[in-house]
Amino acid sequence: MGKSSKRSRRKTRRKLNPYNIYMRDEIAAIKESDPKIPHREAFTQASRSWSTS
Repeated sequence: MGKSSKRSRRKTRRKLNPYNIYMRDEIAAIKESDPKIPHREAFTQASRSWSTS
């Protein structure tokens, strides 16, 4: 009745906010400078630098 088919419903991606953009770029830069760093540690460093910027 009122249900739409799964094919017609598509989720649209939301626009990234400034924090998400910063974290994406900063983690990439950290991993580029130290490829063996674990993701968790790179994320921690990036989040600390976000809070001080």
